[in-house]
Amino acid sequence: MSDEELMHSKLDRLLASVANIEKRLATLTVKQAASSSKIEAADDSDLDGQYGDPVVKKDPPKWEGQSFVGCKFSECSAEYLDNVAGFKMWQAGKEEAKEKAGDEAAGKKAWYARKDASRAAGWARRIREGYTPPAAAPVDDSDGVPF
Repeated sequence: MSDEELMHSKLDRLLASVANIEKRLATLTVKQAASSSKIEAADDSDLDGQYGDPVVKKDPPKWEGQSFVGCKFSECSAEYLDNVAGFKMWQAGKEEAKEKAGDEAAGKKAWYARKDASRAAGWARRIREGYTPPAAAPVDDSDGVPF
């Protein structure tokens, strides 16, 4: 075998190994994604910003506890938000794989999924530190109008 053939053979094995690693990463479960990918919790300025407390639209697929659909992140349990963060990281990984395959819109979806994961982790941290959502503002009926 010539040096060039040997080099091509090694390169082919290396590329096959990389493809195998990418395939395994794409199949990570939500829990594995949360623990294997360091999720950086959003800082207070992000959480207190206009988009920092999103509303839950859908429970994560593996969540078996109380549903928080329709609640803001700040109204959820820390455990639920951990699950949301893991699921969003998993979603981001899937979107990044689509982007590499040529889907240009997937990059934007991956960015948003990572942002949601970061915010979920930030709210989970706040809740563990004792945050409680503010009480609803009382309704002012002092104008005397009966309707």
